[in-house]
This record gives sequence, structure tokens and C-alpha cells, in this order.
Amino acid sequence: MAKACINGEDRVVGCPVLTEGVPVARALPVNEVLVRDETKTIIPRTVDPRLYDAANYAITDTALEYFRPIFGEIGDAYRNAALEPYRG
Repeated sequence: MAKACINGEDRVVGCPVLTEGVPVARALPVNEVLVRDETKTIIPRTVDPRLYDAANYAITDTALEYFRPIFGEIGDAYRNAALEPYRG
């Protein structure tokens, strides 16, 4: 997304896209990503509660099993990573 900003792109959103079996970040046009109803209102997306524990801000064991064939093994350093404040 930083490259998209540097290149002056706007109205794009960062999305993981599987390219030749490898997840790659792509900047896609918002209108291709967001789903809208007949009044052009954006329909909010939700995360399946089997995959994400919103109360604890954590990926679930079910999600780990689901995504393992796509992303490979996810180490505990990432699974339980503490969020650090940005110090840019």
C-alpha cells in the first residue's frame, strides 16, 4: 500500500491475493473489492467467528488449521504477538 501511495494511487485497498499459490499484497480498486447494495451503500463484511476471537483479538485454532495449507506454519511469535505503538 505504501507503494500505491507513493505512486499517487487513490481509491485502492490493500488485499492479499493468491498468485501462483503464494499470497501477495495487491492494491485493488475499491469498487472491485467492496460489495454494495442496490442503493450503492457498502455492505459491511464480517469475519467468521470460528476464525477470529474478537474478545481477545486473536486468531483461533480453527483458523490456524484452515490457513495452514495456504500460508504454512504460523509460529507462536506471530500468533500471540503483542501490538506495539507506532514510533515512526
